[in-house]
Amino acid sequence: MFNVPLITGNEIPYSITLNRTLLNQVYSFYYTIPDINDTLDVINQTSKIITWQSDKAILTNEFLQIDFNSTYQIDKWHQVELKLPFANTWSNFTHMIVQFTAELSLDRLQIGIGDTEGYGGCWSGQNHVYQVNNETFIPTETATLVTRDNGTITLLVNLEKPDLSNYSINNATSIWIQYFMTSNSDIPRISINKMLVANLSLNTIYYAELLAYYNIKYLLVDLAIKDGAKNDPKLWLNMLSNSNYFRLIWQKDTLYIFENIIY
Repeated sequence: MFNVPLITGNEIPYSITLNRTLLNQVYSFYYTIPDINDTLDVINQTSKIITWQSDKAILTNEFLQIDFNSTYQIDKWHQVELKLPFANTWSNFTHMIVQFTAELSLDRLQIGIGDTEGYGGCWSGQNHVYQVNNETFIPTETATLVTRDNGTITLLVNLEKPDLSNYSINNATSIWIQYFMTSNSDIPRISINKMLVANLSLNTIYYAELLAYYNIKYLLVDLAIKDGAKNDPKLWLNMLSNSNYFRLIWQKDTLYIFENIIY
């Protein structure tokens, strides 16, 4: 019946009419940067920028601005490559953070990482949008969002799990910004002010407070469900292992019931 971990409130069970946005929120992981020194600034490491489809890219001390050429190669991917000075081993990092303002459609934006063998992993822009609240990265639902003016978008991608293809995390040599052009009336621009690889940790405290805010007292987590918890069972259990905030009150096989103590 369910394709994500089942979470129930105090007296109010799930039903088909329950707010799906809320469900997606409580099914998600919440990350924080435990130590800002445990990061690497990728933009500052860029040694060369290659625009493959006559696009324009300007790199300053504050941002990387890309103006995609709207009259060149319609209905094709436009790719801008940021070459790193040497192959990087990123196995000690968990995520890449990309923060930018833009005039484009997120469903046509991809972030990629290439390796020494010429392979690359890609992440779709619309699937990894987060808000930032007191250094906590909070997942946000998007569809084909177009952001304009001064709105800032933050993408948070898991370095070990590209949406498409794959790459060697021990031999990263380039970052790719890719955009699919569909019309010459589209004038896409992206201004990236932060691109970091970082070792993030789960923010159990924020998660417990979020559940309490929505009156959610009990969590039934099924690690056998196709999507959701099964993708990261250890991560789920790690997020709920802080005994100051959650208590395991029942477990059998792949089923776990946790109580939110701060409710």
